[in-house]
Amino acid sequence: MFPNTFRNPGGQAPVRALWIRNLDEAPLSLTAVIMTDDTDVWQLVDPSPIELAQGMSHEIRVRFSPKQVGAAPAAKLQVVHDDDMRLMASVDLIGRGLNRVMFTSDTIRIGYTSVGVPVTVDDALIVANMETQNMFMIRSIELDPGSPFTIEGQTSGIELPAHDERRFAVTFTPEAVGSFTAKVRLYLDMDPDPQHEIEIEGTAVFVDAHGGGGCAAGDTAGSKLGAVLVLVTLASFCRRRRHHARSDAASDHIEGVPNPARPSEP
Repeated sequence: MFPNTFRNPGGQAPVRALWIRNLDEAPLSLTAVIMTDDTDVWQLVDPSPIELAQGMSHEIRVRFSPKQVGAAPAAKLQVVHDDDMRLMASVDLIGRGLNRVMFTSDTIRIGYTSVGVPVTVDDALIVANMETQNMFMIRSIELDPGSPFTIEGQTSGIELPAHDERRFAVTFTPEAVGSFTAKVRLYLDMDPDPQHEIEIEGTAVFVDAHGGGGCAAGDTAGSKLGAVLVLVTLASFCRRRRHHARSDAASDHIEGVPNPARPSEP
């Protein structure tokens, strides 16, 4: 049984030993030490053949390097000797992989904005270290290339102390109408695989407002839901505009005398 170990631990991978002793008078040759696991999770530290004289013992060491979170693949350590070329011993290897840290949300929803108008959401991306003793290094936080999203501030080489977190703002700057998604990947220490991955979502709409006593929304091939939102916003704008127009009309005439400060309207 190995201790719970962070995924891809590198040089911090735990090593445990299996002791073998020759109880016979004749020398014992261990011709093979076999690992049944082929995923490189369990590794023999020294796979060389072993010769044991009477009463001698030898330490077979195994390293545990989990590649994923959760229970490690089932494996056995098998020892074969030269007495009858049969299996001498079989030992089960058990261990579990852990995440170092994680994003605190699986999805970030930015919402709606107009084409070409950036919108920033503060503290949208949070990286939390739930460990109480281990500090980690945020090697990088990476976005899909070419996406309209940007993570503000420093995104690499950031220390993450035990039981602490780092917060990042996310900016959405669309250049076309439509719905957009992008993946954000968190890399820690020297782990070559992403520690965690989430998705960012945002929608861009096109707004075209005209004067002359009316309001209009430009007809585009964008999202119908976005168009509905735009129309609701513009309807509110029109109501406010009509209210101001009535107020202006009332102030333009006092007892039938035109207000000279305001130009007459056709």
